[in-house]
Amino acid sequence: MPGAYTLKLTVDGKSYIQSVTVKNDPRSAATAADMRAQNDLLIKIYSGAKESWDGYNQVAAMRSAVASLTATNQPAEVVAAAKVFDAKLEAVGGSTSPGARGFARGGPPPAPDFVRVNGTMGRALSALDNADMAPTSATQRGYAADCAQLKTVLTNWQAVNGRDLTALNAVLAKNNIAPIRAAAPSPALPACAAGLSAHDRRSVATHSGTTVSHSRAQEEEDGEEGQDPR
Repeated sequence: MPGAYTLKLTVDGKSYIQSVTVKNDPRSAATAADMRAQNDLLIKIYSGAKESWDGYNQVAAMRSAVASLTATNQPAEVVAAAKVFDAKLEAVGGSTSPGARGFARGGPPPAPDFVRVNGTMGRALSALDNADMAPTSATQRGYAADCAQLKTVLTNWQAVNGRDLTALNAVLAKNNIAPIRAAAPSPALPACAAGLSAHDRRSVATHSGTTVSHSRAQEEEDGEEGQDPR
């Protein structure tokens, strides 16, 4: 945001302070209110992207801990329970393999996971930060729908990290194997529809089953507003 800022750099216990003034691009027609609205939404999208990335890393760490339980020298009961649990971890974490985030032709959209949500949030961040502009209603709806996907994944992760992990640890305790520690901190669920009109909240609730919500909203926005994507 344009304004006066103070920068502080600390090296070997010594601090250096410098004041700077950030000026708006003189070619920009965006008002101060436009910039504030854009910045507020950018921060929300960034926070969602970071939360999905942190969630993915929690899942990945737990999958690494569970991997040893599927070894052939483990009791059959433990191996079976670990494989079931790992499948749940994979479903909520997602895959970073090339091509893993595509859609099956003619089929329903895949269930949301941390990897998919992170990719969607990242694309939304790039699209909104491309120029100085106030977010349109379509952009706000796109974020709310993407955020609803994140909320779904976080809710699923809380269940896996809680109830499902407790069930696995019961099997491990029965076989005298050390339990798997729950991931912490537990991520908080975001408030996704804050600031939306009642009509837009209903629209998000109706279409929250797709993971391409923001992309569709962006296409709608470009078609309605005729904005130059540059």
